[in-house]
Amino acid sequence: MLRKKIINKISEITETELSLVTESTKLSSLGAWDSLANVVFIAYAVSDFGVHLSGEELMEAETVGDLVKMVENKVKS
Repeated sequence: MLRKKIINKISEITETELSLVTESTKLSSLGAWDSLANVVFIAYAVSDFGVHLSGEELMEAETVGDLVKMVENKVKS
C-alpha cells in the first residue's frame, strides 16, 4: 500500500502517466523531477507518513524505488 501511494504521488508531482512510473524508474528520467518536486515530496512524506526527509537524503535517491525504501525505513523506525 505504501509503495503504491508513493508511486502515485510521484506520478502526480511529475505529471507523468502512472503506467510509466515504477520502482526502477530513474528520477532523472522524469522531466519534472526538480528541486520543487523534492520540496513537494518532503512535505508529502511528512503529511502522509509522519517522516522527515532532508534534501540531502533525496539527492542520494536515484530511482523511485530508492524513495520508497527511504520512506519505508523511516516509517519502520
